[in-house]
Amino acid sequence: MKRFLMLLVAVVMISASIPAFAEEMLPPDPNRLGDFGAEYQGERILVDIFFVRPLGLAAIAVGAAGTIVGLPWAATSCSTDRLGRELLERPLSFTFERPVGDVDF
Repeated sequence: MKRFLMLLVAVVMISASIPAFAEEMLPPDPNRLGDFGAEYQGERILVDIFFVRPLGLAAIAVGAAGTIVGLPWAATSCSTDRLGRELLERPLSFTFERPVGDVDF
């Protein structure tokens, strides 16, 4: 048992000392501001399609309900444009206008 434990400790120490390999970034593209030229990975696209976009649809539904509920108060304070922009336009833009895989929109 002692020999197995020593072997396990040695394997863990050796595996922890192996360097991690990171993806090499492409050189910056001056035509794309804010994006450093790296293409989106398939994992980010799948997460966006299966998790983030449905949450965007839910945000649109909640925003529409909030707009209906908050419309009387927004009308009295002349802030209906802000209400529509924050609760309807932003979730719609995030869900339908954003490139697939670009979660940092």
